Amino acid sequence: MTDVSRRGLLRAAGALGAGAVLPVTAAGAAAAVPAHPATAAHRGPGRAGRPADLGDRLELMAGTALVEQLDGAAFRLHQPVRREVAMTTDRPWEGSACHYRHVFRDGDTYRMYYTALDYDVRDGRVDIPHPGRIALAQSTDGITWTRPSLGLVEFDGSTDNNLVAGAGESHTFVFKDTNPAAPADARYKAIELADNATALYPLKSADGLTFSRISGTPMMVWGPKTGHGLVNMAFDTLNVAFWDPAIERYRLYIRYWPDLDDGGTYRAIMVSTSADFLTWSVPELLEYPGSPAPEENLYTNNVVRYHRAPHTLLGFPMRYVQPAGWMVSHLHLPNVEHREERSRASERYGTAMTDTLFMSSRDGTVFDRWDEAYIQPGPGVENWKYADNSVGCGIVVTPSQVGGAPDELSIYATEGYWTGDELDVVRYSMRVDGFVSLHAPRSGGEAITAPIRVGGEHLVLNLATSAAGRVRVEVQNPAGRPIDGFSLEESDPLFGDDLARVVTWRRGDPGLGALVGRPVRLRFVLDDADVYSLRFRAAITFDGTEAMVEGHHDDGTLTAAQRQALLAELAAARTAAAGGRTDDAVAALDRFLAAAGAVSDDAARDTLREAGTVLTRQVADPWPTLYGWLGGDVEPEKGNLENLGLSSALVALDYRNRSVGAAFWEPVAITALTLRDVDGTTRLTPGDLSVYVSDTNDGDWRRVEGVQVARVPGGFTFTGFDVTARYVKVVQPHSDDAFTFTNQLSKMLEVTTA
Repeated sequence: MTDVSRRGLLRAAGALGAGAVLPVTAAGAAAAVPAHPATAAHRGPGRAGRPADLGDRLELMAGTALVEQLDGAAFRLHQPVRREVAMTTDRPWEGSACHYRHVFRDGDTYRMYYTALDYDVRDGRVDIPHPGRIALAQSTDGITWTRPSLGLVEFDGSTDNNLVAGAGESHTFVFKDTNPAAPADARYKAIELADNATALYPLKSADGLTFSRISGTPMMVWGPKTGHGLVNMAFDTLNVAFWDPAIERYRLYIRYWPDLDDGGTYRAIMVSTSADFLTWSVPELLEYPGSPAPEENLYTNNVVRYHRAPHTLLGFPMRYVQPAGWMVSHLHLPNVEHREERSRASERYGTAMTDTLFMSSRDGTVFDRWDEAYIQPGPGVENWKYADNSVGCGIVVTPSQVGGAPDELSIYATEGYWTGDELDVVRYSMRVDGFVSLHAPRSGGEAITAPIRVGGEHLVLNLATSAAGRVRVEVQNPAGRPIDGFSLEESDPLFGDDLARVVTWRRGDPGLGALVGRPVRLRFVLDDADVYSLRFRAAITFDGTEAMVEGHHDDGTLTAAQRQALLAELAAARTAAAGGRTDDAVAALDRFLAAAGAVSDDAARDTLREAGTVLTRQVADPWPTLYGWLGGDVEPEKGNLENLGLSSALVALDYRNRSVGAAFWEPVAITALTLRDVDGTTRLTPGDLSVYVSDTNDGDWRRVEGVQVARVPGGFTFTGFDVTARYVKVVQPHSDDAFTFTNQLSKMLEVTTA
């Protein structure tokens, strides 16, 4: 993992001017600096001087311009985890140069379109034993892959292979067109490299198996034929295209060779857009503000829309590194003999090396690029060659290999290029949204956002902490003053590992309803913790979930049968819950979750499953009780409960003026209490115990009069009262270190409600 604190300081210095000196605190650490001073003006989701209006859109920490100030916190790049070899390209029509690929989910099937090509390195030459073709692999889970026998293209006298028809040769990019206006015979499209690599042609297909040209006219050309003067374009890469609903146009990412001041050139990326996939705008070079190495050679681009945040584009370019000739370290890399053999054909074949970078953008042209490797060559024997460690295009959702863990994201990279008769396609995984986090070490740190308009009643974070780590959130007005009820002191400490944790204040209250539509700043205070994304969300209800289902059906994401099944289970759960049949309601929601899990669209599946999970929690425990305690409660009228939510904690009651209590999500009618000890022996007497209640847990406690306390086997009972409140506690007077009454919190205190 790589932190951005160093980059942030470099960028701040750049913004201040050459030779600028950043302020230093008394402790010697750099004072709080703007998070992205060089790029915030380009990438912010709001207009200059106006609050960012996210609505209910998820905002990744990757490349965000929302964070305006960092103090002790940093943005951290999280490298993916190498998993299994997904596929080895060992079929006769494949080989050691099956480099380019695009992976995406199509309904219930994962598709991987890839180059089928072989290199034979010997006698100072690189021969190509058979022409390159485009092949298709399929999977039901993104982990285990098979090659369907398509019977479309003949190879060595047989059509028993997985080669796609009419898709051209080795540089073709195939994708599923999500443009709702795309005709049925062009639901799949492709870009074919032709005319001696000087032109790109548009292809179409109804099934993704047999392609034909949409037009005999190239969609783009380079060299003397071009009409826009960009003669340095080059198409010998994976030219990536997709429909972007944010701009209602297609995007196309290609290669360009900009001129350098010293007369040289380097491999760069350009983007063009089109309304019809045939006529394209003049390409523009991508920009990387703040990058210390903007002129690095990027061999591929692999830009995709992120399904959970469609306004965000992510790129995984292959970085091409070519030292100036042979160096001593080359002799220490694996398989030197083969490296020398490749160099006999061309020196760069032996000296060049590659890895993968990560970058993100909100407009598709200006990218926040991390210049530290996202995937490094590592210790592998076959990983230090030109075209190794190269991620293909596409991110897919795959099941976690950890039991009970949520789904994760997967990408696929090459290992073993050039050597032998095959290469490996290796799966890498990462947590959902887990590209870049806002991170603070155990010593702590914080971040403050620019003004954001509150877009929903709940603030939801994707976060992970250590056992000792915490995340707290303060809501401020645009001037930076805490808003009453949402201050740091009122923020419940968040810990755990959760893709959608709702932030709570005032001892369990998640409601931002009074702030919806208002501009605020968010202050994050973290220690040993990571926050990967944030979003505002409406409170999840049965009505809202039904509307969500209807919306996904209206936009074509759900079939009529899926809509009917989901709505039927929601109706069954609602009826059962209203009738007090909790088990039946939970069973119906389990069926709802199973139906939601079969939805092929990643974004829709995520939101439906999240809604089903929240509804299940609400139905199973509609008023979840949070237990807590307070030490030193010598002024019960002012002593607020702490440690709420630690229901399994073992606690002693008669110890240092301690009180124990419970919190509810809304005021409830409390009619009785029971205290239970582990062994039933205690020095406490009924006269020692009193009951207090509160509406806010904020110094407004009042004693409940007339309570009848009785000693019973194993503890005490409290009856004879009926009071409505959100918080209740039992107070005892012993102030010494001895204790005789202990139990787990949730077993010690039982609250009876009407």
